[in-house]
Amino acid sequence: MNPHEADTSRNRLMLAEILAFTDDVPLVVVAGAIGSGRSTLLGQLAAAFADRGTKTHVLRLSPNPVTPSLHSTLLRRIRGSAEPAFGQWPPADLPPSGSPERAAEALADRLIAAGDTAILIDDAQWMDRLSAAVFDHLMRRLAGSPVRCVCAVRAPIPLGTFQAGRDSFTRLRADGLARGVALRPLAAADIAVLAAEAFEARPDPELVTRLRRLTAGLPAALAPILDQHRGTGSIRVVDGYAHLAPGHAIATLPDSHPLLMSVRRLGSRAWSVAKAVAVLYPLGDALPSLAGTTLGLRQSVVREVLGALCAAGVLRHSTVGGWRFRVPLLAATIAERLGPFERRQLAVHAVNALWTGENRYADPNYRADQLAAAGKLVEPERARAELLAHARESERYDQRWLRAAIALCADRGDRARTMLAQTAIALRHGDPSRALLDADALLAEFAGELDADEIHDLHRIRALAAHSSGVWDAPEGSDGDTVDAAVARATALLLRGRWQDAVAVLEAEWETWEAVPAAAFHGQLLTARAAFAFGDLKQAAYGIEQARLRLRPNDRHERGEVLGFEVLTLLAAGETAGVPRLFAMRSASAASLPAPVRAVLAMHSGQFAESLRVVRKVLVAGAAGGTDLAETFMHQAAATVQLAMGRLSRGRELLHAARRQRPPLPYLLDGAEALIDVALGQSDQARTRLREGLDYATEHGLLAGTDRLWRQLAELALGAGEHATAAECLDRLAEVAGPRNVQFMRVRSLVRCDRAAAAETVRLAREHGEPFELAEVIVTLVRSGLGDPALLTEAYDLLGGLGALLPRAWLRNLMAKHGVPVPGRARTVAENERLLAVLVADGLGNKQIATVLQASEKSVEGRLGRLFSHTAYRSRVELAMAVLTGAFPG
Repeated sequence: MNPHEADTSRNRLMLAEILAFTDDVPLVVVAGAIGSGRSTLLGQLAAAFADRGTKTHVLRLSPNPVTPSLHSTLLRRIRGSAEPAFGQWPPADLPPSGSPERAAEALADRLIAAGDTAILIDDAQWMDRLSAAVFDHLMRRLAGSPVRCVCAVRAPIPLGTFQAGRDSFTRLRADGLARGVALRPLAAADIAVLAAEAFEARPDPELVTRLRRLTAGLPAALAPILDQHRGTGSIRVVDGYAHLAPGHAIATLPDSHPLLMSVRRLGSRAWSVAKAVAVLYPLGDALPSLAGTTLGLRQSVVREVLGALCAAGVLRHSTVGGWRFRVPLLAATIAERLGPFERRQLAVHAVNALWTGENRYADPNYRADQLAAAGKLVEPERARAELLAHARESERYDQRWLRAAIALCADRGDRARTMLAQTAIALRHGDPSRALLDADALLAEFAGELDADEIHDLHRIRALAAHSSGVWDAPEGSDGDTVDAAVARATALLLRGRWQDAVAVLEAEWETWEAVPAAAFHGQLLTARAAFAFGDLKQAAYGIEQARLRLRPNDRHERGEVLGFEVLTLLAAGETAGVPRLFAMRSASAASLPAPVRAVLAMHSGQFAESLRVVRKVLVAGAAGGTDLAETFMHQAAATVQLAMGRLSRGRELLHAARRQRPPLPYLLDGAEALIDVALGQSDQARTRLREGLDYATEHGLLAGTDRLWRQLAELALGAGEHATAAECLDRLAEVAGPRNVQFMRVRSLVRCDRAAAAETVRLAREHGEPFELAEVIVTLVRSGLGDPALLTEAYDLLGGLGALLPRAWLRNLMAKHGVPVPGRARTVAENERLLAVLVADGLGNKQIATVLQASEKSVEGRLGRLFSHTAYRSRVELAMAVLTGAFPG
């Protein structure tokens, strides 16, 4: 849907407001900026009047001076003369026959005689003085008649125009004969709807915020940006949400766009100043001076032009922020039209202002952009250092900064170290191909310029980049034979799943890599990860502490990596409640964690929506994979959350995507996918999958996370009446987990029908502080006759807070079986409809939906029929699209 023509909620509300006003006064004036949708609104108003049986005359004014006057044009319309649907009525500075009063009288008589009539005038700001005089008298004559008029005018009104019309409106409003309506910008909700229809996916809230900021809520600015994002591959859809892809193309307006033309029409000097403002506006009050210096104009002249741009509605000025484009997208568009010399000169002045302290503009991205554009025209070493420091710390990935930093290098040593930084930054931001290319170039041409720490970093980054790019270099390859690459070789072995071999390399060459500070840090952390994977949490904790002692000063990313691994060990051990204590000890917060760990923590803490939001961010950025165990746990958590929300197919897709990255603990994904199998009634497949995952873990000596898989297998065995198999699973759980492990106690309760163990399991689950786990424990034990049914209400409330639609639906059946009342009938009905719609959108057929809901196929058909009967959706396709774009209620 074109935003120009969209029936947005804004327009619906404004139409209702305008129609109500026209019942009270003969004139309503709608004011809006260029591109705000005045013409669209007027067209929709014409349709609304037509639907009411009102005769409607629509006229569009023009600044071009030609003959027809207002009253003669309207007279021809009333007589039925053939004219276009939107008549062109430019103003004419010709006196109407007789006085304005007589012209208005003649016209009013005709209009009133015609009965119920609406006159809609677009671009009324072009009304000339004599026409405005006729119009003033006409509105007074039409008071109390069945004739009303709606005028749309640009705001702010162009300089030197419509003064007579403005004065007339002021008098009419003072006399109670006119009302004014401001055409508001599109709200975020309207932009979200339009973006969802353009991208066929629900837009991420950050994307909506960005679109609204860039376009200032103007439909005419939104339309081209949606088209460009869709046509240039700038949108990446992950988990049904549309996100801006990394390195997306800069959206700009086309040359013929009215917003851009409105600046060009102001003349060459205004255009030159506007180009300077497009680059310098963040510098506030320094802008007139800097623009004047760049353009060779006096400050007074620049200020005069700035005033004209403000009066024309292009800029706005405030004492706090200085000059700003009313539509930020216009600034980006004009900046893109700068020639190379113009752009560089403006950047030089901006950098000098920032460096001399004339301006303290806070956005470091702006500073880096100007440094990159200025190049060698500013002090090279300072510029290179600042660009590199910013690129390391920024959440934004912009290769222009890195290319500029490399171009500013004074010698081969600087170039080598800058290129090394580029490889690390590219890998961290999900660009392993770039990292691999740069790493190979460094090894081939600049390896002799790097010290031992840097050589270690280079080899390790290359191993990770090669793995993430799907390049399977042998870990014993040419560079793997060098002593300084021991940690890189161990990394490559681990990435291949050869955990024992990786540890062997680290142990054999411990003295060598421990002597290199950077290698010592990563070697200790790698040792800790291996210990964690082998189930030795005590040794893992020792390795973490050793890595902490070897942290390089001020390396935020390494510090976050260590903290993230500490948090992961707590979560894997079921100690979610201990995370806040760890944060207090480390003077840190969740914001300090790597994104995959944040996602896992959010899931365990019961913040399902936040967990999926972070997962999407990781996937959009392009997960680098590698030795970070958190990414495997992240995918496991994401699939579990998707299942709980009723999105089984999406959960499976996430797991398949994760497997393609060759994760270090792949069996964790088997456990998550087995849950989906069970929900779809595929218990045998689930058992096979769990067995294969556990066999893989056993073969490689891995224990981390296997407690959950053994618990799942035990419960499936009990469900199939295979008590002996369940008892074997309990024995294996006793080997891999202690008596305080919830998974172990849960299976012990079920296998031995032990009520005391069941009560202890509930107590442990409460102590661990994971809402979803506690709800699962309560439901499982009550279903097995070992728990108190009175606890089901607590479990139901917990699942409601998580947005876990599917487990709540299952739980309602169990509550009914035990006579436990389900609270909130209206919410229950809404949830059932929502879940049904989600399952349809997930691509499940009626038979699969019946299996998932533990209902009959006939029941599902009936529920779908009732859903279609009281909604506007006529097919499964329409319903699915409504769910995917967020239009479905609930």
